[in-house]
Amino acid sequence: NEHSNGIYSVSGPHSTENTRNKANQFLSNNISNVAVGYSFGNMSSVLDSGNVIGSLNGVKGSIRNLIQEPRYSDTYSIGINASGQYDMHIYDQIIDSLTALHSYGINISGRYRYSIHSNEIKKLYGYSVCGIASNINNVSSLDFYDNSIHTLNSVDDLYHSVVYGVYILDGEITAIYNNRIYDIGNGSRNTTSCGIRIAGGRNNNVLNNFIYDIDYRGISVEGGRADSIFHNTVYMGSGPDTS
Repeated sequence: NEHSNGIYSVSGPHSTENTRNKANQFLSNNISNVAVGYSFGNMSSVLDSGNVIGSLNGVKGSIRNLIQEPRYSDTYSIGINASGQYDMHIYDQIIDSLTALHSYGINISGRYRYSIHSNEIKKLYGYSVCGIASNINNVSSLDFYDNSIHTLNSVDDLYHSVVYGVYILDGEITAIYNNRIYDIGNGSRNTTSCGIRIAGGRNNNVLNNFIYDIDYRGISVEGGRADSIFHNTVYMGSGPDTS
């Protein structure tokens, strides 16, 4: 199945307060061999709210071995893709082994509030690779914390590639803290790699993150307003010897 989602949830253009998708809980599911693990969409002006992807009784969910998805001229694989959500929580997920032209562990867009924490995102490969990507507009609140993001690499050095642990394109209030981000990029001369890249938004708060084994930049701030970057630890090499 070339066009496949593990779990697909969408609110149509005529959704109302009573018919929108809200307060759904997807707990401790195991998803594999699809293009997109979870896909949440909203085509109406009434936002979905209170949806949760998480764990039950401490058993983590998993999204593994995703295949590339032909769509128009692109190919992509995404662990969790969400837009138009209010107060969505994503936690205790293992997102493992994605290979495509565009590989994203968690990709969020649209508007309003997301909390993403206690996830492990690893072994993503492609020409455009990102552990967590955010393109949020209008009033929004984003919290990314206690995530482990590692082993993100480009597939070869023939073409220019980008590899990011966390990428923020837009947002109103974003907090990125207590994350461990490492092994980003593979040393290719044509790969731009970065642990955390801030390209836009405002009130971006980046603190207490541990970033190491990065080929290019640990934290890159190229946009945004009123950004606060403090108490982060960055090693461009392999990090401290903890043995």
